Amino acid sequence: MAKGAFAAEAPKFWAVGLSALPEKPQEKKPAITNWVSYQANLPSEDRRAEWLTKYADCGIGINLGTQVADGEQIAAIDADHDIWVRPLYGLFGNEVCAKHGKKGATFFVRVRKSEKWSPRSLSRSIACRSETAHVVGSASI
Repeated sequence: MAKGAFAAEAPKFWAVGLSALPEKPQEKKPAITNWVSYQANLPSEDRRAEWLTKYADCGIGINLGTQVADGEQIAAIDADHDIWVRPLYGLFGNEVCAKHGKKGATFFVRVRKSEKWSPRSLSRSIACRSETAHVVGSASI
């Protein structure tokens, strides 16, 4: 994990209205217990300052299901195998916001809040995630 990933990156995500979470070092788990509550509301300024001190050296995750525009929320299409990365870029275009991991990639998309996106797998290697889910930043593992 990059030292200080949470402290260095979280303010950038909060500044654009995304819900950044501290992740346990070397794990894909939030360091806080009530992380789902921060999908609808970003942490307060006091809570952010507390987290930046307490979890400075933690990894970073992004809460999915957070409202990013009027009536729209952030969701992710997670491809767990490299063979799907190029076709997904073909579908979404090269300007899509994505992160690449050890294998595959995660593509961030906006979906209507009115359309319930429950976690589902499109195949053994592709999953759609939104509410009650989070994505761990590449610098965290």
